[in-house]
Amino acid sequence: MLRIPGVLSGGVWADEGRTLALDHDGAGHRTEGILVDLRERAWRPFWSVSDTSSDRIAAYSPRSGALAVTTTTPGAQQRGAPQIGLRLPGGGPVRFPEILNRSAAYRAPLAFDVSGERLLVREIAGATARLAVYATGSDRITPVPGPAGMLWGPARWGGDGRMHVRFSAPHQPPTLATVRRRARSGWDMAAHPSDGAAAWRHAELVELSGPAGPIEAIVYGGPGWRDRPRLVLALHGGPLSAWRYEFEPLFQYLAASGVSVVAPNYRGSTGYGDDHLRPVLGDWGGPDLDDVVHLGNAIAHGRDIALPRPIVLGASYGGYLALLAACRTPDLWSGCAALAPFTSASGLHSTATGIVRDRVSQLNLSRVPDEQDGRRDVLRACAALAAPLLVAHGVRDEVVPVEQSRALRRRLLELGRTEGVDFDYLETADDHNGVVQAWSPVLREAVVRFCLTAGRALALDKERR
Repeated sequence: MLRIPGVLSGGVWADEGRTLALDHDGAGHRTEGILVDLRERAWRPFWSVSDTSSDRIAAYSPRSGALAVTTTTPGAQQRGAPQIGLRLPGGGPVRFPEILNRSAAYRAPLAFDVSGERLLVREIAGATARLAVYATGSDRITPVPGPAGMLWGPARWGGDGRMHVRFSAPHQPPTLATVRRRARSGWDMAAHPSDGAAAWRHAELVELSGPAGPIEAIVYGGPGWRDRPRLVLALHGGPLSAWRYEFEPLFQYLAASGVSVVAPNYRGSTGYGDDHLRPVLGDWGGPDLDDVVHLGNAIAHGRDIALPRPIVLGASYGGYLALLAACRTPDLWSGCAALAPFTSASGLHSTATGIVRDRVSQLNLSRVPDEQDGRRDVLRACAALAAPLLVAHGVRDEVVPVEQSRALRRRLLELGRTEGVDFDYLETADDHNGVVQAWSPVLREAVVRFCLTAGRALALDKERR
């Protein structure tokens, strides 16, 4: 047995089964590429630029020696995205081809062909991903047509010239996609439908108007999504994350129950360039919350006055945003559901583990003026809550400690709110991902039931008036 201190991720073979190249997160949470000799049970550093960069091994061709790496070193990084470096057959230093690194799309290497002369690359642009093939000899990149969706590694480029990669779309659970080269039409990609895929709801990409520019959103509910009796505005975690055009089980269950779902990539979301991402750095609950409230108002005003107002739902950082939105504009929402939320940035920093605490510190939250803290602290703002509330948390959550939600529950009780009437509180045996993804049938059913009954309760209340 070989013990390597730190956290290992990734993994590509550097030969025919003896040496494995891995990404190693060690002291100070820096990342470097290492080689592990499984026969000798030894390891050594292989790819590292500096003590402050995140350097990863992305792809390797054992036969040719071609290597693809990424780095976040300031000298190579542009537009906030890791840069792709190549070491081609014959050795020499790693170089950073301009054509690979000048795109506005976020690119990542996936796999070399057997000769090391071509590299399969994934591009993320907004909520979707696509593939491209980079030819090292001619320094040209060729797009690969295919269905809209999301793609992930690891990928395999077989000796028969076919490439295999994971693929998903809103109506398609993760499956295998195959890329082939056609004699006349170039490359193309086809996904293999999974069993029962025809039963899942489709979604569409729409562009909504935001206070600082357009906001892309994934929408379930068909052409009449705005006029469905119940509508959920779903907020992603992060803050530096995004909704992707992929299979989301909770959204599918909501859509199957007749609930429209709008999942926007507001400011702070990745995949839209630095101008869209950077405003949230050091300003949690600032520009992103402005976008959420703006979208909530626009959706509410675009619906029939007899229909319930939107429900705001979020998980992790999205749960924090959902709570802030429900506190700032309490009359805008017919319900608020927060899964594994935290109550303030400072509260998360003080109760979280070292890795999460370091992550919070890296995002420069100290830039938020003291006088704004009250508006961004749910425990101080929750007296304004008026809509029905559901809070759920996992007792095994090591990312956002369950004490964050317990503190909110205690505060609501101190304010005279009645559990089971004004708010529902649910603890599960899950970890953070289990709650964020609503994997538990009990939690999933609770969320769907809440989204259905919160809107109905408001409609009944209007009728009584």
